[in-house]
Amino acid sequence: MEVVHHSVPPDALLHHTAALGEARLFWVRSPGFSVRCAPAARDGVLKLVAPVEGTLTLKQAGRQVRLDPGVFSWVDADEPFEVIAAEGRVLQLRLPAEMVLHRHHDLDVRSAVVRGLEHPGDRMIVHLLQQLALEGPALSAEACACGLVALLHAFGMGPRRVLARSMEQRIARVLQEIEARLSDFALHAEAIAEHEGVSRRYLDGLFREHLGRTVAEHIRRRRLELAASDLTTTQTTAAEIARRYGFRDASHFGKTFRGHFGATPATYRKTHRPSRGGTYP
Repeated sequence: MEVVHHSVPPDALLHHTAALGEARLFWVRSPGFSVRCAPAARDGVLKLVAPVEGTLTLKQAGRQVRLDPGVFSWVDADEPFEVIAAEGRVLQLRLPAEMVLHRHHDLDVRSAVVRGLEHPGDRMIVHLLQQLALEGPALSAEACACGLVALLHAFGMGPRRVLARSMEQRIARVLQEIEARLSDFALHAEAIAEHEGVSRRYLDGLFREHLGRTVAEHIRRRRLELAASDLTTTQTTAAEIARRYGFRDASHFGKTFRGHFGATPATYRKTHRPSRGGTYP
C-alpha cells in the first residue's frame, strides 16, 4: 500500500478542478489504487469524498465503510486514513474545516460515516454532488465557484452533532438491551427496532455506520463469542450452550459456530482449553 503525507490527488488522476478561496473541488479519474495517508502536519483540513463510478473503501478513526455511488463521507485530512478505490470516478472536496464550521458550527462531520442514505438533508447534498460531478467540468470557473458556494450552504441541511450524540445514545441503549437478552429466544432485530420506535432498516443503518454490521449480525456475533467462552471455561455440553444462547438446536449452533470460528464446537473446545494447570470452575 502506497503511503502519502499530503491528501491532494496527484495531477495524473485529475480530470478537472475548481476553486473558491482555499477550497478545492477535484474531479478524479481513478485507475484503481490503495493508499494510506499519514499527514506530516496538521492543516485544519476536511475532505469530502463521493464516488461517481466504482466504489471506495475508507478507513479512519477505527471505522471502515464502503462507499458506493450515491453516498459520500467526510474525512479528517489531518489524521491518518486509508482509501482503497476501484476503477472509476470520484468527486473530492478539500477545504479548511473552519470554512464549514464557521457557517455550520454544530454540523456532524465525523469521518468514515456513510452519508446520503438516512438523513434527508444528506440526501439533498448527494443530489447536488451528483450534478456537480456530471455538469461541473462543462461550467466556467466562475460557475464552478458558484457551485462550491451552493455546496457550502447546502451542508447546513446535514445532521447536527446533537443528533449524532442522540444516535450514539440509541446504539448504546440497544447494545445494553442485547447484552441483557442474549439468552432470550425472542431476541431479534425486528423486536428491538419496534421497541425503539424505528424501522429495522434505520436501525441497521446506524449499526453499519458505527459498528460495521447489522443488528442481527451483532446479536449472532455476541452469542457466538459467549458460547466460545463457555466452551473453554465450563464443562457444559455444546447442546446446552446452544440452548442457552438462542440457537434452534445443536446442529444449527454447530454450523453457525464453524462458519464464524472455522472449527466445530468440539474442536474449538479441544484446541482452546486452558493451558496446563488451568481448571474449570
